[in-house]
Amino acid sequence: MTAQTVEDRVTILLNLLGPEFADTLLAELPPERGDRIKKRLGDFATTPPKPKDVDAVLDEFERMLRFAIDAYGGNDAHGHAGHKHKKSKVESPPEELEEDDSPLGEAECFVPSDDPVVDIKRMGPLRLATALRDENTRTVAVVLNCVSSAKAGEVLQNMPSERRNEVFMQLQNPPQTRADVLQRMLAATVMKATRVDLHAVMAEMEDRDRKLAQMLRNMSRKQRSEVLEALEGVDADAATRVKDFLYTFDDLLRVDDRSLQKLLGEVDAGTLSVALKDGPQELLDKVLGNLSKRARESLAEEIELCGGVGEDERAAAQKRITQVMIEMDQKGELNMAS
Repeated sequence: MTAQTVEDRVTILLNLLGPEFADTLLAELPPERGDRIKKRLGDFATTPPKPKDVDAVLDEFERMLRFAIDAYGGNDAHGHAGHKHKKSKVESPPEELEEDDSPLGEAECFVPSDDPVVDIKRMGPLRLATALRDENTRTVAVVLNCVSSAKAGEVLQNMPSERRNEVFMQLQNPPQTRADVLQRMLAATVMKATRVDLHAVMAEMEDRDRKLAQMLRNMSRKQRSEVLEALEGVDADAATRVKDFLYTFDDLLRVDDRSLQKLLGEVDAGTLSVALKDGPQELLDKVLGNLSKRARESLAEEIELCGGVGEDERAAAQKRITQVMIEMDQKGELNMAS
C-alpha cells in the first residue's frame, strides 16, 4: 500500500499508536470513515505497510508537530525561538522546572520543547489531568507511568473519583508499550495540553463547586452533613473546595447571637481585627454587640492599630472565620437567625 491518501496516512499512524489509542481516536470520526479505517487496520495483520510508507508518515507527523511547536512559540529543530510569545521560564532548563497551574503564574500558555518525555514531566498536574480527561484508562496509565509517583498522585487528584480508581488499578500493572509508540502517545498528549485553557478549567471547577455549595445551603443541617461526609469519602479535595463556598464572611450577619458568641470565642483577636478592618459597619457593629465591654474595647483598639491590611491578608483571616463556621455547623452548633 502506498500512503498517498489522508486515510492511508491516518491508518498507518494509528497502527503505530496501538489498538486502544486507535479505538479512542476512531470513535471521534464519522462512522463511515471510522469503519473504513478500522477495516484497513485489520488488513495490516496480513499485509503490513511498507517501511518506506511508515517512514514517510512519521516524517510528515514530525513536520506537523514542529509546525505546531513553532506556532506556540517553541524552539524549532535548530534552536530558533518562535515569534508569537516571549521566552518562557519553562524553556531552560526544562528538566528542573515545574509549570505553575495558578492563573497568576507565568506558565499560562504551555510552551513545548522537542522532547515530549521532558514536557510531560514538567507539565503542571491540572493541565496534564485535563489533557488526559477523555483518554482511555490504559493511555492515562501509560502516560502517568512516565512521571514521578508524587506527580502522578497530583494528576489523579484532579480526576473524577471513579476514573482515579480505574487508573490506579491499571498502574499496579503498567501496560508495556514500544518506545516509538510511547514517544508518539506522549507527543499527542503534549499537543492536547497546549490547547488547555487553565483559566477556563479553573473557572469551570469553581462554578461547579459554588453550585454544589448553594445546594448544600438549602438542605437541613443533617442532610448537609450526610452529603459532605459522603463526598469526603470519595473525593476529599472536592469536599474541601465545596466547603470553601458553603459560607461567606458576610454570613456572620445571619448567625444568631448565641452561635456568634461561641464562634468569637474560637477566633483570636488578631484574626478577627484583620477580617473586620475596613469592612461593612453593620458587620462590625454585630460583632462588637456580642462581646463583653472589655473585649469590645480591646477589639476596637486592635482594629485601629493593625493599620493598612492587604486584600490577601484580609481574605485569609475571613477564610479562617468561615472555616470555624463550617466546623460549628457540622457539630450542630451554628444557628442562623430567622
